[in-house]
Amino acid sequence: MTSRLRLIIQYVSDDWLFIQKYSIHHGHETLEIRPPFNGVERDNGIVGGMTKIWEWHDTPVPSMQIPTWKTISSPSISGVTLRCDGRQYFKDRKLDEDELDRIAVILDAYKILSGE
Repeated sequence: MTSRLRLIIQYVSDDWLFIQKYSIHHGHETLEIRPPFNGVERDNGIVGGMTKIWEWHDTPVPSMQIPTWKTISSPSISGVTLRCDGRQYFKDRKLDEDELDRIAVILDAYKILSGE
């Protein structure tokens, strides 16, 4: 079953990756998100005189993934890394404490609003 909770992942850079999947590494576990064909949107433009590209994926969070997201946002977990896997290359980015705190706040609000 799919929840009403949504996940949006955005990659911004000077170089295209043509993202095919995302991996969130936390502890000794990995959550893989495989967008369907054409599931990653792309755009580009000029920002501050420089060309920038955007690649993003917007999807509902399956109910079965919510416990994993709670684990990821737990203060006991450190070193959470988001990997954007492209056609040839990948980009890793460590999620900082503020990002993980915001995920926890969203999950708490979702729990309250959904009556769980």
